[in-house]
Amino acid sequence: AYGQSAATGTDAVAARLDHDHGMAASTALAQASQAEVEGETDVDKYVPPDMLKYSPGVAKTWCKWAGGSTTIEASFNVTSVSDDGTGDSTVTVGDDFSGTEWVAYGGFDEASGGQIVLLGAQAAGTQRVLCKNLAGTLSARDPASFYFSGFGDQ
Repeated sequence: AYGQSAATGTDAVAARLDHDHGMAASTALAQASQAEVEGETDVDKYVPPDMLKYSPGVAKTWCKWAGGSTTIEASFNVTSVSDDGTGDSTVTVGDDFSGTEWVAYGGFDEASGGQIVLLGAQAAGTQRVLCKNLAGTLSARDPASFYFSGFGDQ
């Protein structure tokens, strides 16, 4: 029997056991750097909550807003939404991306079908989002709500 303490038994047993739980002795993990999080290079380090935003697969910004208005219903890292006309909005990101090479996704909430969302002009800190009817001449239309998210390097 190993007893109730890692200090009980031989040195080899003491180094392998954590008290009476029979678990391997633990060592403190080091915190990952921003470069390690972005590169996903070191699995033996922990990522604290304030560094999760640097992971490539994490949305850096997202927003839901009412169509035809500037009313933001829910958001992260968005400072404002402008209503640029029927079915036409521009989202302003709080912490800009490092350049114009980032990925944006757009969507809308509408009870009836026949619309499409288009992504227009994009800059490091803004994204234009448009909603159009599929029928006829692709006329602009305000959906019930717009959705937007962005992924990339900041």
